[in-house]
Amino acid sequence: MRGVKKVQKVKFKKILLRALKDIGLKADDKILEDYWLYMNFLLQENKKYNLTGIKEEKEVITRHFFDSLTPLPYLDINKDDKILINNLMNVYSLEYIKSVQVIQLQNKSFIISKDDIPKLSNDAKEVFLSLASNEELQNPVYINVSNKGRVLVD
Repeated sequence: MRGVKKVQKVKFKKILLRALKDIGLKADDKILEDYWLYMNFLLQENKKYNLTGIKEEKEVITRHFFDSLTPLPYLDINKDDKILINNLMNVYSLEYIKSVQVIQLQNKSFIISKDDIPKLSNDAKEVFLSLASNEELQNPVYINVSNKGRVLVD
């Protein structure tokens, strides 16, 4: 890419770490590495599919990551929520995030493997609705699908 300035990984991590710190979030090196990988993935896929008008690494940082992070201080997020967010960021790898889909239904978040989605039967919609109204289930709800299309709740 002629004329496009490349951001060095070390500089990228410092910029993102500073932005997270400014809004009261922390990230370890693994999280920063995941953002680095995500940025490169986004730019690569953007060449194929034109997902976004963002073409340069610096724009991903300023227009995509910063814009996504900026509203966080204005949300109703308390100290416990921030701890939970940091824990989640440390638990789920980028590879795992890419391998699942989150289905929001009513007040439930169902996490299902992208490999399991084609196995879902037509009756699965009713199962999901029933699960969504179950007060005893806590978010997120992990779903597996058997080879016969049977929904299994983990």
